[in-house]
Order: sequence, then structure tokens, then C-alpha cells
Amino acid sequence: DRNTRNSDANRYIGKRKIYAVIADLVRDPIYVIEPQTPLMVMLHHDVADASNDNSSQMENGTLAMHKHLMKIAAFFLIPIAALAFSAAAEPQLIVLVRHAERATEAAGDPALSEAGIQRAEALATALEHVGITAIITSNFRRTRETAQPLAKQLGLTPISVAIRKGDVAAHIQDVAAAVRSQSGRVLVVGHSNTIAAIVQALGGPAMPELCETSFSHVFVMAPKSNAAPALLRLHYGDGNAPAAPDCQ
Repeated sequence: DRNTRNSDANRYIGKRKIYAVIADLVRDPIYVIEPQTPLMVMLHHDVADASNDNSSQMENGTLAMHKHLMKIAAFFLIPIAALAFSAAAEPQLIVLVRHAERATEAAGDPALSEAGIQRAEALATALEHVGITAIITSNFRRTRETAQPLAKQLGLTPISVAIRKGDVAAHIQDVAAAVRSQSGRVLVVGHSNTIAAIVQALGGPAMPELCETSFSHVFVMAPKSNAAPALLRLHYGDGNAPAAPDCQ
């Protein structure tokens, strides 16, 4: 039954079943919206068996996310190599996240909250063995602090792309250009009102902006020669509050 299968694909998927689901989604055209469009799959880690302790949930989610990304990297990069894709032209893999939770300061450039610091550490654990070779952030502290644990772990200096006041559209294009100038595997840490637009600027589909309460989304893009990039949407760390109708 198609409705049942589509529903199953969008529900929480146990980590032991994740690879089988990826394979099924690739084989089955039901899940491809139309030819030449990016393959978009919602895969959520299952933390139902974790304890009620928040740190335990974060750890379980991070380990699941780490395993998913390792498998996805291998899954995407083999076909790209077969197509003789040139790594010098643009990255092999692009990972995009919103900054982690920020402190509740009224104005200015707030740092991460305690929850945000934990999420930044969870992101570093999740991406530890993905092979990130470059990190791009905005000039705001919350994006830089989200990237900092992974950058320190990998010995990388993040590239800061400034957001000029009142010109977010130009920032989107600047980030896309910075991403395309890299080879290897790139992490982009952005904002609720920039991540979806950056995905689209890099050839992905149009999507709603992230909700103000959304912090766990991870978008994984695999550029392809002469075709739209493959795109998967994942989650890491603690979950989000329910999304509003006009955001994700």
C-alpha cells in the first residue's frame, strides 16, 4: 500500500533498520517526486529506548546520526566517482545545519546556551569521521560556537562569511560561492532564515525556512555533474518542538 509505505518512511526509524530503508527508498520510484529532482528522505533516529535523561538522549541520537552519515557518505560518493565527477569543481559532500540553541539575551550577538553547547559537542561527535575538510559559518557568535568543537577536533579554521545588515540575499549567494570554491566535504553552519535558501542556491529544492524552535535538522547534499544534487534530511541530538505550519 503506497500510503502506508510513505507514512512508514516519514515516521521514526530504528537505527537497525536505517540502511535497509535507504536502499528501499533508492530502488522504489514511489519516493522520487519526479525525474531529475533531488531525492529527499526524512530519516529520524529512534531514541525511544533511551533513558529519560536528556544527556542520554543526546548521546544516543548523536551515535545514530554518526552511523547514518558514514553510510550516506559512502552511498553518495561511489556513484559520483563512477560519473567521473571532478572534486576540484565543487565539494563531494555538503552538510548544512542551523546553529545550536542560543542564550536568551535580549539583543546583540548572543552566545550559545548550555543546551546549545551540548548540541555543538553532539554535532562534533556526529561528524567526527565524516571527513569534513572545510567549515563555513556566518560572522555571528552562535554559528562560530556551534562549529568550534568540530573545528578544534579536526584542526580546521572556519571560514566566516559576513551577513551585511539588511542584505541576507547577498549573504546566501556569498555562502554558496564559498561552498563551491571548496573541494572535499564541507560543513555549513547557518541560521533559521538562511539554511533552506542556501540549499536552494546550491541546486536543491525550495523548502520552508526552519522554525525558530528547530535546531536538530541536518541537510546532506551530494553534488552531481549535470544533475540536481541528491539531498537527505536527518536529525541529530535532542529533538525539536512541533513545527509551525509555515516552517520546518
